[in-house]
Amino acid sequence: MRRSIARCPIEWSRPDVILRDRHSERPYRRPGGRLERAAREFAEQAQANYQSSLENHRLCMPPEHLCLSWEDVRQRLAVLPTLSLKMIKVAKADDPPAGGELPLVVSADIRNNQGLSLALRQPRDKDQLLQPLADWIREQQSAGHRIRVVCPSRSLAARLESLLHPYGLRFAQAEGFLPETAESALPVICLGRISAGFVWPAEKLAVVAEGVVPG
Repeated sequence: MRRSIARCPIEWSRPDVILRDRHSERPYRRPGGRLERAAREFAEQAQANYQSSLENHRLCMPPEHLCLSWEDVRQRLAVLPTLSLKMIKVAKADDPPAGGELPLVVSADIRNNQGLSLALRQPRDKDQLLQPLADWIREQQSAGHRIRVVCPSRSLAARLESLLHPYGLRFAQAEGFLPETAESALPVICLGRISAGFVWPAEKLAVVAEGVVPG
């Protein structure tokens, strides 16, 4: 996570990033010395930027008012259970079976939204600009997929909802992704950021980023 203050070139990263298991509300931490090194490096950079801003009479705030110190983060992480992530051994299709055992084949059919992006770029009448997106949403609804439209801000979310209203679409809104226990029958506009959308049929999930909308 990066944050900046107006006219003050402070860039910092909060080192208290945690992971959450999708079936539990309990957070997990990722251990390792690299986290501490990264935290201290960002703290040093933030302090250097702060001093530079002071010397140049720029509007600025002390770094300790913007982010946690590593000592505070370490105390928070100390009470959290550890999650260890191990690499999965992947065999090629033509690799001989190890120990005579057949490999476990896992299908991960995840599709991108390139076709939707291309369709939205095609010239069409002004009142039909978002017809491909409306058709895509209805197609995903017919397939029984949960639809998530990711917008980085409330203003963009409101803009997108108003643009799609003439197409007869209604949306729910949520801060981030809804938990499985609070699913909505409507497409959901989620506040957040994602680099690109996708469709994951096995999970009945279809995600589209607001950035595909022209203009």
